[in-house]
Amino acid sequence: MYEVERIIAHRLTDDLYLLVRWSGYGPADDTWELEKELRVSAIEAVTDYYNRLEKSEKLELIKQLREKMAENEALVRKSEKKRR
Repeated sequence: MYEVERIIAHRLTDDLYLLVRWSGYGPADDTWELEKELRVSAIEAVTDYYNRLEKSEKLELIKQLREKMAENEALVRKSEKKRR
């Protein structure tokens, strides 16, 4: 079983991904994993990562997440209008 050593970075595309460093492995083996899945399997590492972020990085991530949510809501509304 793989164990999360720490989370190194994040990226927001279609979803929020976190770059994971696995215990006993090096940077070549780092992988991007869905944040929502890591919240279940490695909540301590996720919490530690967010606590390490600078305030400006946290604010930027929140801004990006809000924008993504607004985009998704607009797509849902557009899809619902087409079905009517």
